Amino acid sequence: MKKIFLIFLFFLPIGCTDVELVNPDISSITLSTDKNLYHSDELMNITASIQSNIESENLILRIYGIYSGRNRLDSSKTINLKKGMNMESIQYKTPRCTGCAGIRPGTYQINAQLKYNNTLIANASKDIDIAQ
Repeated sequence: MKKIFLIFLFFLPIGCTDVELVNPDISSITLSTDKNLYHSDELMNITASIQSNIESENLILRIYGIYSGRNRLDSSKTINLKKGMNMESIQYKTPRCTGCAGIRPGTYQINAQLKYNNTLIANASKDIDIAQ
């Protein structure tokens, strides 16, 4: 019965990005990194923490950002959630802050989207700084 109820919730109209209003079964999603300041070509560890009130399968977690004409970071993967806290991590090597292919030093945003059947059910963002 829970699976039928969950699918019904995903097809409700979405007029707000507030996680609790979009889907009460996902109570929170947060993004964290191993630090707030990174330098050129440095390895960044990014974790999406998702609190779920039910088990759910085949959701798409997309982590993207560091926009400079395009998203330098763009990673998607299919995940299954268990009831409780779920942690999904990726590693990303920061772009260079010099040269024609690099980015300017500054503050950049990292975003996470959690989707089911192409319907957004939760999102989060985090700012990080990249220096030369």
